[in-house]
Amino acid sequence: MKSKVYYPLLIFIGFIFFISCSGGRRPPPQKVINALEREFGPPVPTSVTPNITNSKIEIYLDGSGSVNGFVRKEKPEAKSKKKSYETGTTCYCQFLKSLDAYLKGKQASFQYLKFGTYIEQVTKCDNAMDVWFYDQEHTKLGQLIESFSQRSMENLPIVFLVFTDGLQSTPDQQDFRKVVEGVSKWLSKGFYFEILAFRSEFNGDVFCETEGGIKVGWYNSNDYGLRPIFCYIFSLKRGFGKELAQALQATYATSCTVIDFSIKLFEPSKTDFKISNRTSRGTENFLRSRATERGVKYFYWKGGYAEQLSGEFLAKINLRLTKEGQDFQITPYGIKTTVQCLDIENSIELQSAQIIPCEIKAFPKDKPSRLEIRYTVEGANHTPWVGYRFTVLPGEGTIQPPKWVDDWSTHSDHTLADFTKTLYFSEFIRSIMLRTRFIEQPLAVFYIAIKGR
Repeated sequence: MKSKVYYPLLIFIGFIFFISCSGGRRPPPQKVINALEREFGPPVPTSVTPNITNSKIEIYLDGSGSVNGFVRKEKPEAKSKKKSYETGTTCYCQFLKSLDAYLKGKQASFQYLKFGTYIEQVTKCDNAMDVWFYDQEHTKLGQLIESFSQRSMENLPIVFLVFTDGLQSTPDQQDFRKVVEGVSKWLSKGFYFEILAFRSEFNGDVFCETEGGIKVGWYNSNDYGLRPIFCYIFSLKRGFGKELAQALQATYATSCTVIDFSIKLFEPSKTDFKISNRTSRGTENFLRSRATERGVKYFYWKGGYAEQLSGEFLAKINLRLTKEGQDFQITPYGIKTTVQCLDIENSIELQSAQIIPCEIKAFPKDKPSRLEIRYTVEGANHTPWVGYRFTVLPGEGTIQPPKWVDDWSTHSDHTLADFTKTLYFSEFIRSIMLRTRFIEQPLAVFYIAIKGR
């Protein structure tokens, strides 16, 4: 009879002893995630969109002399040595006409302006079909974009469209940097940025900007091919450029390409974990694996002394580009990890346990779809449970622009053949990518919890 009385009591005492020694049950996964996000904020900083009620669209047309060739087309019947040309029928002119018809069909409020040495209003887009429209000595693209930021928010349009033949670049690339800085300022104000690109006939003089603007010669599209021209789009409407390109292509058969710097690049990633009895250095691995539950991986320590414990685990991350991001290229270069650590019960940030990424591998190397990151864990915490948030971020060189960007770019403007491409275009795109939220979009975010000692 005595044994029956003491048996439940012994079980109860044993249970209490187990709880006191083990630090309690593991915290629910949502508690781990919520505690970390409450303390450190969301993994990706949220942007603030400016409150602009103006629905106006402003369209800026490059009026510099380097653009006049885009409105001039060689006549088909011109077979003599003296060529003859017509104006207003090039792909560039057709694009402007299609844009004008599209906006009028939408009953949009829009205005044309010419920019260059100075800015002036233009009554209609047909004015830009004439060679004499292009009478500006300088482009001053950087100053134009900078001038937008000097206007009060109440007077800003909802969309800026800036048509230009590219980036003027002196040997010191000072104007190049001005354009990048101007674009960066607008991105920080909450505007989205896209570049709409297409090719058009060009018949006119071209100039070597890297040698101070000296004349290279007369460029003829029949001899060298079509030339790139661009529309820079600053908008409070996400995806405006893509929507515009699709509408013009469907209705007016206007072909163009869009690069959007505001898209989401990655789908939520799936992370698996692998842990071995020995570390990659050959020492004993004191870290042990428990369950994975709703996005949180649980570990615990086994053996050794708390102050001398060290362990290691491997995180296997599957990368999935979104449909919009499929054109971008991913490389293993520059990938980095930030680790944030928190005492879950007391919501206290901890520094005692160090987790360091010691090895990063990408598979396949040319276009990775899987990352393997090995982390070392040095020193156990004495708190019952410690939560960690891992944010795997791209660095400089991790995300590369679509292949067509390099195909449209050149580092030389000394010969006529160079002008089938745009000077330093790929450098410009990469510079913008580094100054946008592309570099802040995590490749992966995952959570772990480690039972303390």
